[in-house]
Amino acid sequence: MNTKVELVEKYSGEFRNLINAKIQPDKVVIRKALRLSKDEDWAFLCVSMDIVEDACTAIDSFLKFGLNGPTKYEDVGEKYLRLYGILSATYIQQEALLKLYQIMNIPPSLKKGKELIDKLPIRLLRHKLCSHSTNYHDKESNSVQAYVPIRIDLDNFNCTYAQNGRGNHKSIDIKEAVDEHLDMMIELLDRIMEKSIKTLFKGQESNKRSIGFSEKLKDLRILRKGGIVLQIPGGNKLIITMANES
Repeated sequence: MNTKVELVEKYSGEFRNLINAKIQPDKVVIRKALRLSKDEDWAFLCVSMDIVEDACTAIDSFLKFGLNGPTKYEDVGEKYLRLYGILSATYIQQEALLKLYQIMNIPPSLKKGKELIDKLPIRLLRHKLCSHSTNYHDKESNSVQAYVPIRIDLDNFNCTYAQNGRGNHKSIDIKEAVDEHLDMMIELLDRIMEKSIKTLFKGQESNKRSIGFSEKLKDLRILRKGGIVLQIPGGNKLIITMANES
């Protein structure tokens, strides 16, 4: 599995563990245990966690096989399916994290979180090729534009598309765009995890579970910087950091 995809899954998994740790032992309603604003937030929280993890499987497959897919046959339809698939997978993962961002009330604000995601090249490509191909609104020029992929240039991780017909061709390395997407997902998950620990264990900072999740977050941040964390069964933790890390 791709290292960054794996890290997204690790962050998501620890967030799920955090949520489960709060709702299982406490004999209170879920809304109170998780300090949710509305009862229905619980359903959206569960669905969002599932979507983040499910999308990882699609993204990982794309990073392994690109637009061509694992088949040995040259199939144009496969390329289009995988193109639209990766654009949709990254988009729904972004939206799921924004929902978690909103539910857990992550600062500075949902608007600021969305602004970060809106700048991602893979999200812009999704809008142009997957959802607004014939009615894309360009804010800079305040004009409506049309976009279409160039079939002969769909290969591996390359996508070339044309604006308003056959002119203004532009190519994008989708692998690089996905990589940037994953960096942003990790950043948002880190913020969500940090704030959620503080919120759910407010006034209980010395609680064993609170300390445990804070340590998990520290481990994730070491992994994020390229380090290694090894837990020896029944023993100490071995941490290997990058040489230039202070």
